[in-house]
Formats: sequence, C-alpha cells, structure tokens
Amino acid sequence: MGRASDCSAQSAMLMMAIPAAPRNRGTPLRVSPSASLETYMQFIDSIYTRNMTDQQRAWFHAEYERVRKDEVICVLFAIFLGCFGAHHFYLRRNGLGIVYLLLCWTGISAILGMIDAFFSPGRVRRYNAEQAFHISSSILGSAPPPPAARCCPACNSSIGPDAAFCPRCGAATQDLRSQPAF
Repeated sequence: MGRASDCSAQSAMLMMAIPAAPRNRGTPLRVSPSASLETYMQFIDSIYTRNMTDQQRAWFHAEYERVRKDEVICVLFAIFLGCFGAHHFYLRRNGLGIVYLLLCWTGISAILGMIDAFFSPGRVRRYNAEQAFHISSSILGSAPPPPAARCCPACNSSIGPDAAFCPRCGAATQDLRSQPAF
C-alpha cells in the first residue's frame, strides 16, 4: 500500500514538474486531448508567421484553419472510398481521383486505395505545408528570396552562400580575418 501511494505521489510530482510548452503570441487557443496538435500548431506558427504582426498572424491562422486537411479523414477516405479516389479528391489531386474513378470497376483502384492509406498522412502534411507557405507568402507580399548564389574567384564554380573555401579547388572565398573565431 505504501509503495502504491509513493508511486502515485511521484507521478503527480513529475506531472507538476513538467512545464507547459511556451505559446507563441497569436497561436490560437485550442482545447484538444492530443498534445501533438498543439505542438504542430506551434511548429506552423514558428516557421510561417515569423515576420508577421499580430493581425497578420491572426489572419494566417484563420486562413490556414479554413484550408488545412485532416490526416485521419484522408486515411478513412483511402480505406473506405479509395476505390473511387475520394482521398485524392480530398487533397485536390483531381487527375488521380478521375483515374481511380475510371478504374473503380476493375478493383485495381480498391487495392491502390488500401496502399494509399499508408501514404496519406505524409501527403496531407505536405499539402498542409504547401498551403501554409502559400498563405504566408500571400500575406507577407512575396515568397522569401532564395539565397544568392556565389562563385569561386579562382575556378568560377558555384559555392554555398556561407562557404569559406571552394569545395572544388580549395581556394579561400572570403577574407579569413573577418571569420569569427571558434
């Protein structure tokens, strides 16, 4: 009896010792039983709303919640309606949805729908990331520019934006005195 109460007391103390994850301002308050959804929203918030004001952040979250797709729904569509391509229509992949619809009488699309159920969560995450990028770039005005390409002064081959030496010829690409000491 003493051991059970010690164990429950220790677990209660552990639960109190675990700090709550810090919330970024502008992150919508969600009451959900799964902590992974809140972690996912903080991830989305930290990447795509980094340079936004509070009003832009609220606009982003409103638009993102409107267009985001759910992984579980896509998997259920793939399992139960995969022969008709419902999971592809759900992710706005209409070309594949039409192919599945045309092949539904053969049974091939039913087998492919069961296989697609395993790949659907990754496809949903990719779709949601594309939508979040599109929304954030439209709110901020444009997509972030790609890093500038640099060329080696000795051999004229392309090098990374922060490379100190050329990977091809080994020549120094920056003044080494301006490099920070390690």
